[in-house]
Amino acid sequence: MHVGWIGTGVSLAVLGAGAALVFRVLEPGPTPNERQATVRLERLQQRAFTIVDRLTQGQYEEVSAEFAGPLRDRLTPATLRQMWQTFDRQAGPITRDKAVRVEHTDTYDVFYVRLSSSKGPLDVKIVFLSDDKVGGLFVVPAAAVQVRGGM
Repeated sequence: MHVGWIGTGVSLAVLGAGAALVFRVLEPGPTPNERQATVRLERLQQRAFTIVDRLTQGQYEEVSAEFAGPLRDRLTPATLRQMWQTFDRQAGPITRDKAVRVEHTDTYDVFYVRLSSSKGPLDVKIVFLSDDKVGGLFVVPAAAVQVRGGM
């Protein structure tokens, strides 16, 4: 049996004299850049979940360490604690769902991590800059769009 390639993603098998000729079209796999981008987004998604978990657990120093310089200067651990505790009192008991929505641009990636509270669903919007530091952190009303399950 001989297997050869015809162009991109097409294989040809010759099974000997008088046997059938078989063609199979293969879906091209992701490029190395696409694989790298996918791995990066998966890593950032896990970090987004970790940031939200740390906020709900009161680990404000650890969250602040994720911030880019300008955000870290404005949103100190003490300010972050005060902001989150106020939010927690207003929203009621908060738990993180396993749902996330992602928006990707050339300069940043935005993850919306879904929260459940007694007042209804909310999203924590985390903006990762191109250097993977957090450039923005917001609590916003839950979007009425489909979110995908996470970790």
